[in-house]
Amino acid sequence: MTRRRSHEYFEAFDSCKELVAELYARMNCKDVHRELLRLGHISSYCFLVQYLKRINVLRKQSTKVPGTFRKPYRYPSQVCELCDSRYAPTNGKQRFCHACIRSGQARICIVARSYGCTYADYENMLDVQQKLCAICKTDLSVLSRNQVHIDHSHATGAVRGILCSRCNQALGLFKDNPLVMRNAADYVERS
Repeated sequence: MTRRRSHEYFEAFDSCKELVAELYARMNCKDVHRELLRLGHISSYCFLVQYLKRINVLRKQSTKVPGTFRKPYRYPSQVCELCDSRYAPTNGKQRFCHACIRSGQARICIVARSYGCTYADYENMLDVQQKLCAICKTDLSVLSRNQVHIDHSHATGAVRGILCSRCNQALGLFKDNPLVMRNAADYVERS
């Protein structure tokens, strides 16, 4: 089946327009569509409908001068808060370069800031803990960045250390209560 060129569709318009007007005068929409399909004019009718829809869309958008398009806003280059390199932000709120975002350092920096520490403090805590979980001593460097958590006291808000996700969830389930944790340890040692 060969595709029609646009001028062929426009030539079919004239015959189709008159036929459609005549059919609409005596039938409803579904019957008109069925009749055009039977007569073999359905492709030009569909093209006509698409063309009319396009014209209506253009009429609605005609407040602007035709041929002019709004250029996307380019934000001025900024300096990354982590690596001090210059980058072109994609939005006005972006504070980190694309390399830091991809490496996960930006996420860690945002989370650390919510607990009142900087990325340097986070790196320092990791070095003090030798990149191991503070409770179970799991190597944090082999875990994904979603499995490494900054632990803090819910009572004081002070940062206590860096934990793996399992130990962080366990502390949360024990409600940070040392007495409950000791009872759990005694229970495990008894059995």
